Amino acid sequence: MPQFASISRRPSEANFSLGLIYRFRENDIPLAKKYLFDLVDEFPGNQWIAAQATQTSFVQLLEDKGTGFLETEFDSLGTKYQITNPNILNGMGYYFMGQEKYDEALAIFLTNIKLYPDVANGYDSLAECYLNMGNEELSIKYYKIAYKKFDTDETATDDFKTRVKEGIEDRLA
Repeated sequence: MPQFASISRRPSEANFSLGLIYRFRENDIPLAKKYLFDLVDEFPGNQWIAAQATQTSFVQLLEDKGTGFLETEFDSLGTKYQITNPNILNGMGYYFMGQEKYDEALAIFLTNIKLYPDVANGYDSLAECYLNMGNEELSIKYYKIAYKKFDTDETATDDFKTRVKEGIEDRLA
């Protein structure tokens, strides 16, 4: 445990920052949960803080139980873990890819495209995961799907679509 003043004496902004640092940089999920759930207690009406805390619990659940529970809890992911848009799962997938935990990232990205089949970015992320895993064939397959889906994807801005499609073109070349 770091040698800081007690959590309850720190300003809320510092607690929030520490929660995110321990979640995303230090990979200390239990400590991140402590900071974030203290903030949930302090600000019970703040849904964004509640979502960060719940998603951190989701990450710990993945680390503790493995990815198998994604199938059994698939229908309740949105409400139980506040997975309200594809960017949440996408971010969690990249969290695990950054730790080179590709099986976990893969399971999350696959869940993401099941929940949000019309969102092109999910396919792009899945392709990147397969590329990092050394599976060029599946990487190419999902990059091509992502590229086509960007034409009808209403969740992405035109600028984002252009940038990602150019990246896909470069990778496929």
